[in-house]
Amino acid sequence: MNFAVHDAAGNILRTGQCPEQDLALQAGAGETAVRVEGVISDVAHKIINGGVVKRPQAAVPVTVQRRQAYPQMTEYVDAQVKKSSSDPAVQAAGIAQEAKYFADCLAVKSKIPKEESL
Repeated sequence: MNFAVHDAAGNILRTGQCPEQDLALQAGAGETAVRVEGVISDVAHKIINGGVVKRPQAAVPVTVQRRQAYPQMTEYVDAQVKKSSSDPAVQAAGIAQEAKYFADCLAVKSKIPKEESL
């Protein structure tokens, strides 16, 4: 069974799987372990009254929002491999793929700006 361990405020501290009879063993002092269904995230969810609830979108840090929005790094690596090919058509595809990767990254930076530091 899937479980989540949370603090008194409902913040998820860790998640995992264990046999039902071991659920109580998952929580330490000041913590509560609960059974959960499906996949949950400490960033996107909270435990309230023993149930999983979504956090408001504003509670998700900008760094996490950006990390989730950026294109996969494998797209960049794949572009580099293609650019090193001896086949001009494959090289051109790699150059185009790299340009798209950079454009997608810049779009994320524009859509989700960093918070200004004081």
